[in-house]
Amino acid sequence: MEKFYRLILLITGMVHILPFSFLFFTEQLQKNYGVDMSDANLQLLLRHRAVFFGLIGFGLIFSAIKKSYYGWASTIGLISMVSFIVLFYQIEGVNQRLRSVMLIDVYVSIALLLSAVVYHFIHNQQNTVKRL
Repeated sequence: MEKFYRLILLITGMVHILPFSFLFFTEQLQKNYGVDMSDANLQLLLRHRAVFFGLIGFGLIFSAIKKSYYGWASTIGLISMVSFIVLFYQIEGVNQRLRSVMLIDVYVSIALLLSAVVYHFIHNQQNTVKRL
């Protein structure tokens, strides 16, 4: 189960690093998010967002290697994705490309939450048995 959990952490990290990879490519941001990037303010906000996603993504990938960070990385990843999902449903008129991003966040959030809960449940059960 731990290998599966690590795999989900890696996948979640890659999902977060993808926007980071668009940091210097305005055309890619426009294409992938379906937004007009002619406004310098929007460019600044989306590029800054890309930096934060990169930090979260690298943290998630690091946590897949370093077991002691599983909990905080899972929490940060879930907060990031669930907040996007919630905001998506609060704002009307969001385009189809952002709907696709939201759906990816839904699937990855479910996988991360389930794998974290199952891993921690199994891990706690094993620790309980060892103490007996």
